[in-house]
Parts: sequence; structure tokens; C-alpha cells
Amino acid sequence: MNFIDMRTVVLSLAATGFICALVIGLLYWHNRRRYAGLGLWLAAFSLQSAGMALILGRGSLPDAVSIGVANITGMAGLMLLYFGLNKFWDRACGKVLPAALFLIFSAVHFYFTFVDPSLPPRIVNLNAFIMLFYALCARAVYYGAPAGLRSMARFPAVVLGLFSLVGLIRAALAVLGHPAADFFRSGAVDTSLVFAFQLLVVALTFGLFLMVNRRILADARTDFEGRVEAERALHGALKVARLGTWSWDIKADRLSWSDQMYNIFGMNRDSFSGNLADVVARVIHPDDKVLVAAANLAVAENGLPKATEYRVLLPDGGVRWVYGEASELLTDREGRPSVLKGYAQDITVRKEAEERQRESAGRLELAVSSAGMGLWQWDIKADRRHFDERVCGLLGIDRKKFTGRAEEFYAAVHPEDAAALKAAMRHAVETDTLYHPEYRVVWPDGSVHYISSRGRLRRDEKGVPWLLDGLLWDITEKKTAEAAMQSAQRLESLGSLAGGIAHDFNNLLTGISANLSLLRDKLRTEVELPELVSEAEVACRAARNLARQLLTFSSGGEPQRKPLDLGNLVRESMEFSLRGSGARAEFSGGEGVFSLADRDQVFQAAQNLAMNAVQAMGGTGVVKVDTSALDLPNAAVPGLAAGRYAAVTVRDSGPGIPPQILDRIFEPYFSTKGTGRGLGLAVCRSIAVRHGGQIAVATGSGGSVFTMYLPLTEERPEVSNRLAPPAANGAVRGRVLVMDDEEIVYKALARMLKELGYETEITTDGDMALAAWKAAREAGKPFDAAIMDLTISGGMGGVEAMRRLRELDPSARAIVSSGYSEDPVLASYRDYGFCGVLPKPFRVDDLIMALEELPAA
Repeated sequence: MNFIDMRTVVLSLAATGFICALVIGLLYWHNRRRYAGLGLWLAAFSLQSAGMALILGRGSLPDAVSIGVANITGMAGLMLLYFGLNKFWDRACGKVLPAALFLIFSAVHFYFTFVDPSLPPRIVNLNAFIMLFYALCARAVYYGAPAGLRSMARFPAVVLGLFSLVGLIRAALAVLGHPAADFFRSGAVDTSLVFAFQLLVVALTFGLFLMVNRRILADARTDFEGRVEAERALHGALKVARLGTWSWDIKADRLSWSDQMYNIFGMNRDSFSGNLADVVARVIHPDDKVLVAAANLAVAENGLPKATEYRVLLPDGGVRWVYGEASELLTDREGRPSVLKGYAQDITVRKEAEERQRESAGRLELAVSSAGMGLWQWDIKADRRHFDERVCGLLGIDRKKFTGRAEEFYAAVHPEDAAALKAAMRHAVETDTLYHPEYRVVWPDGSVHYISSRGRLRRDEKGVPWLLDGLLWDITEKKTAEAAMQSAQRLESLGSLAGGIAHDFNNLLTGISANLSLLRDKLRTEVELPELVSEAEVACRAARNLARQLLTFSSGGEPQRKPLDLGNLVRESMEFSLRGSGARAEFSGGEGVFSLADRDQVFQAAQNLAMNAVQAMGGTGVVKVDTSALDLPNAAVPGLAAGRYAAVTVRDSGPGIPPQILDRIFEPYFSTKGTGRGLGLAVCRSIAVRHGGQIAVATGSGGSVFTMYLPLTEERPEVSNRLAPPAANGAVRGRVLVMDDEEIVYKALARMLKELGYETEITTDGDMALAAWKAAREAGKPFDAAIMDLTISGGMGGVEAMRRLRELDPSARAIVSSGYSEDPVLASYRDYGFCGVLPKPFRVDDLIMALEELPAA
């Protein structure tokens, strides 16, 4: 009876295991793509059912199969169940240790089955394995589940724990010495335990089934909540992005909109008909209706969705920009377009930004254009240059023929500057520094222009240099001005030398000229001697003019400005200069044109311009001279500010000035003539600049035109009503104190004064002069005037002596004299306390004029 009952129980257990395996198989089939591990469950239940089936074959099958293979198969199934439960919960577990335990228990089972057959050890070994692995499975089921899902894993975990308990009981019975030696005759207790094992298999299957389905429900709830949240997030994102979705049933001509579409188009649901033509007619901007209709027609006829940008009219009269794009086209069974889906986005903000950007770009273009600049780019990778029309014009390149190749660009660059320009470009790329070269270009007509450029390096997303771009502008005028400044600096450097030489030269000429003028007066009764003396005086005046030209370059020299009738002065200078030549002058203008200027310097400049014109015409011809007043705008003449100027224009009919020397004609000592010192035009320019003016030249094959600009004034020249001192007749007309350290000068001056009826006392420095003045006052024989040299070698000069003299005698009258005829003290002598000025070299007539201009005592 026990035999039948035990076999029946095992058979029932095998059948139950098979049915449970089918249930697990259904779980696997329906959820295999959703959850991992179900396949291992199916394998576990299948192996355990197979093991039960092999046990039933005992007596018919060898013991190795019905005992060894059967039990090992069941143990393998239990190990796979452990792996499957961990995998189901996505729980990591080690595979080496469980596999090692499986091999150990299998080896023990093999030993007590074939080597030393014994049922109790075999039962203990098998159930110990069952107890251990079912306990591991229980732990994997419960603790592997997320905290929120552990309630659904509790029941299968308890069942698995009971499996482990059954194994413990069977192992304990075997250890206590159960009397049965045959499995199928092991008694009622064992049969009951096997029956309990069967019930637990059913319970485990049911528990796993419930666990899977509850997880499906939980995951479905989570998915639903996630979709709701995603839908909410999508709705929020669409709202923020001002993006709406639509669907158009082409056959039914029916539109379906999302909520955001109504906001974009400014419509409400009640007024929305769903008809495409109606929507286009009501809200699409009239200028864009054709565009939208064409896009819809292309979809309906050709199945070709097209992205469009168009405007819609809002109920409040506003306009909104919309971007529409079809994202999916569905067709019917015949392949014809059926449903079109897509989205629309409010792009008004972007369009407004683009408009502002265009306006900003326009303002930039206007600013760049107004500044005379152009935009350029150098594509480093392609080695191609892109120039706008203005850059091509500045470089002298034909834009229509320009392809951007390097050799085309460098063909326009001056050969002497090409290498430096290439090096500057390489340096900017290699060091990522500012690109700011200056170079010359040669236009097709041969003219040379100076160019300044500024650019920055740009890199691609990998940090590789790919573009150098920036601005370019013409700096020819700036370079011309700098050249003029450099020329002026060279002139200044000559000033120190010229000033020193001229000072000494004038001192010598003063002695010669003064004595010659006295000698001429003494020899008036002779016939030939006065003529010889006059010729010597002419030579002295020529030497004085040369000295004055040298002094024009003297640093710090200032003109002795007085109101001049410029028209009369220019006429006088021109007629004097052209006297004896084969050329004549034609004058125009000049009436009422006055300038605050130095008479001698302007006379000299006009004389130099006249001689230059005569020489340009080969000694014959007509020199046209015009003197006028005019208003000049800013930058009309380089180096001149806006204002009113007097202009003296001298025009000749010579061959013109060659372009290659035009920029050198104002350099001192530069001359194309066999004679001359090359100082004439340099002196003219220096005189004009020192008066706050400028000189300009225009030349061509028909001759050259020089224009000297001087500041205009409303002041009229003063007319002196004083009389010159009477001629000497033996009577003493006054006492004059002379202070000069050049013997030849003070002796000549003393003779002149004596001839004019003045007593003189000679002093050679300021201290002596002050002492003599004080002594004369104390003796009751004060001096009527003093003539003081400005510069005394090694002693007190005229300025300091005059300051102390004024302290000593505020009513003192003094005339300042100097070989530095361009010294600023001579130009502003009243500021230093002097009452008159007498530049060296001077004649008797110059001395008389200086004495005449002294104020009354």
C-alpha cells in the first residue's frame, strides 16, 4: 500500500510540475519581451518535471538515470530558478559561487549513488541543496523587488521559504536514521513530505503568476503616469515653444488642431470650421495666400510636403509669423495621399529679431561705408578670399574678374610689401593675435595707395583655424600727412644748425652793411664809388635773404605778425622778383584781403613762388597770380582746419611736375635745376605752416598751380604818422645805450647813431648795461633809448636785462636786436617789455625806422 501511495504521489508531483511548467510557459510567451528571467523560470520548472519523470522510471531505467540524472536535473532546475528570479528583478548576482555549489553537491550525490551507494547521505545531500537554494531564491524574490513592489513578492517568498523548510525536515529525518532504505518504501512521513512538496510547487506557480501580473499592472500604472507626465511636459514645451500640431484629412478636407494651434492662429474652437480653404481665407495674410495654397496643392497632388513661412492676421489687427512643416504623410491602399500630419510654430519673435539684425547690419554697413571701409574674408582651409565691392575698389581689383585666389590678391600688393604681408597673415593664424598690417597696393593706372587692415582669427568647432576676416581702409592721406610731418621734423633738425650759422652770418653782415651804408653817404661826391658801394649793399641784402631762408628752418622761430595788405604785398614781391626776367605777371583779386603775418617772410615766400614759376617756364611766359579770401570746410586742404583763409595762387604754364618727384618738392636742398640751393619751396611751406596755414600744389601737362593759404584777418595795417629823426647836423638828438658782444656790430651801430645825431655808450652784457643806465640817471644824463642784443655769449642777454631795466626804470624804452631774426621774442617783443625790434643785419634805413616807431618819452 505504501509502495502504491508513494509512486502515486511522485506521479502526481510529476504531473503537477508539468502543468506548472505550462503555466510558466504561458507567462514567458506573453511577457518575454517585457521581462527578463521568465525563460529561466520555464527551464527550471521543465527540468524539475523531467527529474520527477525519471524517478518514476526506477526499476525500468538504470539507477544512474532514475537516481543520479533525475536528482541532478532537479538540482540544475533549482539553480536556474535562482538565476531567473534575480534577472526578473534586474538584480545582479554572482554566477560563480552558485555554479560551484551546484558542482559540489552534484559530486557528493554522484559518490553516494555510484561509488558508495547509500540512501541517507544522498537524501541529506539533496535536501541540503534544496534547503540552501530555495532560501536563496526566497531572498532574491523579496529583496530583489523594489521597495514599492515588495508586497507583491511576499507570497512567493514565503512559499520558497517553506520549500527550504521541507528540505530541512527531510534532511533531518535522514540524519536521525530513518528506517526505510528504499525511496518508494520510505513510509508515511516521507510520503507526506513529498505530497507537501507537490502543494508547494502549485503554490509557487500561483505566487509567481500573481507576482508577474501584479508587476504588469504596476508597470502599466507607472507607464500611464509617465505618459501623462510626458504629455503634460510636451504640452508645456509646445506652449513655451509656441508650437502646435495639426492633422489634415486630405480626402475629407478636414483639419484637426491641437490646443496650441488655436492660440497661434488667434482663433477659438467655436469659430473653427475645420475646412482648410476657410482657414486660409480667414487668417492667412493676403500676400501669403498663394504661397500656402501652392504648398497644400503640392501635397494633395504630388504627395510632396513642403515647409513654408507665412503670416497670419490676428483678430486685433496684428500680424504673426508662422512656420509650418509637414512631418508625416499617410497614404491609402492605392498609395494616394490620405492624411498629412505636421506642426506649426509661432516664429514672430525670431522674425522680429531677424529684422532687427538686418537693421543692425544695415547700420553697420552704413557706418563702414561712411568710414570708407570694406569687409573681407580669407577662408584658410580653401585658401580663398572674399572681398566686398568697396575692398575691391580700394585694392584696385576688378571684382567681376576676381576669383579669390591668393595670386590675384598679391598681384595688387606692392612687390616690396608682399613678403611682409604674408608673414603678418601667418603670424595672425599661428599665434591667434590681432591682424593689423599696413601695406601698399598698386592700381592698374600705376598709382600707389596705402592700405590698413584689421582682422581676427576664427576657429571651427574642433578648434582648427578656418577664417580670418575683418575691415580694410585707405590711409594714403594719413601717410601723406605723416610724410609731411617727417619732412617738417627733418626741417626742424636742420634748424639748430641753420640758426647758429645764420646768427653769426647776420652779425658779420650787420657790420658790413652798416659800414657800407655809411661809406656810401660819405662818398656821394664821387661818381663811381657810390655805385660800387651800392652793389656791395645789394650783395649784403642777398646774403641777408639767404640767412633768413636758413632761419626759416630754425626751431622755435615765430613770425613777427602785423596786419598786412596781402594783395599789395604780393604784387610788390612779384614785380620785384620778375624784374629783369623774360616773364611777366598778371594779377587778379587782392582787394580787401588782409592777413596777420610777418611782412618779410610773406614777401620772401611770394618771391620764391615767383622765381619757381619763372624757372618752370624756362625764363619766359606769363605768371598768373590771384589773391582772394575764401571759406574752407574741414579737411578741404590736408593739414588745415575749417575756417576763413587768404589764398595766394601762382599759376605757371610750364610742363608740370613729374609724379615720381611730386612728394619731394618741399624737401630742403632738393632741386631738379642745375643752379639753386633747393630751399625756395621748402621755405614757402615752412612760412605758411608757421603762420597757421599751408601750401598745396596741383600739376599737370599744362603747368602747375601753387596755392599758399594764410589766416585771414579783419585788421587793417597801421599808418604811422611819426617822422623820422632829423638828419644829423652836428646837434645831439639824444643818448642811446648799446648792448652787444660783437665788436663789428656795436662799432658799426655806434657810427650809424652818431651820424643820426645820437650820443652812444657801448656795453657788452646785461650787467654792464644796467650799471650804465643807472649811472647815467644818477648823473642827470639819462639815456633816451637802449638797443639790446638778444643773445650775449656767456653773459646776461636782452630778455633778462630788459626785465631788470623795467624794475630799475619803468619808463625805459628799448629796442631788441638779434641775428636770430626768427626768434619768438622778436615776434612778440612787446610781451618782453621792448618798444621796438631791429633784426640783423640792418642798414641805416632800418635803424631809422626802428627809432621812428619808439613811443614818445
